[in-house]
Amino acid sequence: VDDDEMVRLSLGVILEEHFAVDAYSSGQAVLEACEDLLPDLILLDINLPDISGLDICRRLKAKATFENIPIIFITSTYDTEYQNACWEAGASDFIGKPITASTLIHRTKNHLENKLRL
Repeated sequence: VDDDEMVRLSLGVILEEHFAVDAYSSGQAVLEACEDLLPDLILLDINLPDISGLDICRRLKAKATFENIPIIFITSTYDTEYQNACWEAGASDFIGKPITASTLIHRTKNHLENKLRL
């Protein structure tokens, strides 16, 4: 989930070789989509125009259906305060912008493998 079309396209190109990918540009769109499908993992920008990534994470993690779904924040903000807020909201990990393809693929695979072990 990212409001920047170039970021969404880049993530899609990188991930579609390894995973099925659905991309969304707003918080409301992903919340609605999650009601219809159960994602294995969510990559989420912190700063979205309609609902903050932190609020989306909190809303999803508050529901038993989504509590074990890894949520990885994609952010250009490395500030400790933001990171602590993400952890408190239920984040599983962070990936910094600019995004490195190998890091994105490996972290995504690792979180999915860990989820399968639960």
